[in-house]
Amino acid sequence: MERSRARWLPLALAPAAVVCAVTAIGVASRHGELTTYAGRSTAAATVELAAGLVLIGAGAATWWLRPARVWGALAMAAGIAWFAPDWIGWQGGPGGVRIAAVATQGVVVAAAARLAITSGPSRLARPLVAAIWAATAAVTVGRLLLYDPLGDPACFDYCAANPLLVGGGDHAVARGLDLADAALAVFATLAALGAAVTVALRTGAARRSLLPLVLPALALLGAWAVRVVALAADPGDDPQRGALVASFVARAVAMAALAAGLLWAVSRARRGALALRRLGRASGSLEDALASATGDAMLRVAFPLTSGDGWIDGDGAPVAMPARGGDRAVSLITREDRPIAAVLHDAAGLDARALQEEVGAAARLAVDNERLRAEARAQLRELRLSRARIVEAGDAER
Repeated sequence: MERSRARWLPLALAPAAVVCAVTAIGVASRHGELTTYAGRSTAAATVELAAGLVLIGAGAATWWLRPARVWGALAMAAGIAWFAPDWIGWQGGPGGVRIAAVATQGVVVAAAARLAITSGPSRLARPLVAAIWAATAAVTVGRLLLYDPLGDPACFDYCAANPLLVGGGDHAVARGLDLADAALAVFATLAALGAAVTVALRTGAARRSLLPLVLPALALLGAWAVRVVALAADPGDDPQRGALVASFVARAVAMAALAAGLLWAVSRARRGALALRRLGRASGSLEDALASATGDAMLRVAFPLTSGDGWIDGDGAPVAMPARGGDRAVSLITREDRPIAAVLHDAAGLDARALQEEVGAAARLAVDNERLRAEARAQLRELRLSRARIVEAGDAER
C-alpha cells in the first residue's frame, strides 16, 4: 500500500508544481520587468515557462513510471527551482518568499550534477555528488546569513533588507560567495564531463540509454558555469547582459533536452519488462526477448539449479554471477518468493522493479518451464561429460 501511494505522489504534486510555475511567470511579468528574464519580454517568459513545465512533466512521468529511481523527483525539484529567480526578483514582494527562493535556487545545478554523475559506473560518483550538495548548501546558507543586499553596490535582483542577516554584512562576503559559486559550478561541470566520457565508453545499450540524459545535464551545468563565472568577474545579475542572456537560453534548451532524455531512458528501461508480458504467448527464449527489447547484446539469463548450487544458462552451462559494483547488474525474477531466473544486464537497460511488476503469471510459468528445460540440459550435459571422462580413463588405462 505504501509503495502504491508513493507511486501516485508525483501525479498529486505535479498540478501544484504547474501552478507554482505559472504564478512565478505572472509575478515576473508584473513585478520583475527590470530584474528577471521573464519580465523582460514575452518571448523570454514563454521560453522559461516552457522549459520548466517540460522538465516538471517529464519528472512526474519518470517518477511515476520508475519510482525506484530518484531521477523523477530530482527533475521535478529542478523544474520548480528553475523559477526561483522570478520570486527573487519580485520587487516589493514578501521577504519570506524571496528568501525561500534564494534557498532553493541552487537545486537546479545540484540536481543536474546528481543525474549526470551517478549515471556513470564510478566509485567516485557518490562522494562527488555529496561534495556538490554540501558545497551548494554551504553557499546557500552563506547567502542567507551573511549577505547584506543593501550593502552590496552590485545588488540587482534582490535589493531589500535580509531578515536572516547575522551581523552587519560585508561586501567582501558577497564577493567570496560569488567566487565560491563559480568554483562550484566549474567543479560540477568537470565532474559531469567525466561521467559523460565514462558512459560513452560503456556498452552500446548503456550509451543509447544514458547519453541522452547525461549530455543535456552536462550542457545545463556548462551554461550555469558561464553565468556564475560572468557574475564573479562582473557582479550584477542584469538580464540585459549578453553573456547572461545566452546562458539563460542555453539553460532553457538544455532543460528541455534533459526532459526528453529522462523519458527516453525510462522508456528503454521499461521496454525490457514489458516484453515479458508477451513471453507466455510468444516463441523464443526469455534471453532473446529481453536482449531484443533492451538492445543489450550482452544480456544473459541464468537459472538456479534445484540443488541451490550455482546457476546455469538456457543450454545448461554454468554461469558466474557478476561482482557487485561492476558494469553488470543482476535482477531476479521470483515465483512464490523463490528465484526462478536471474537477468544479467547493463544497469541502464533494465529496471529491476519494473521487471518484477510486469512479469505476469503466464510469463512466470514460461520462465519456470524454461528453467526446468535448462536444468534438464545441464543434467544431460553432465552425463555426456561423465561418459567422456570414463572413456578417457579407459583409454588411459589401455
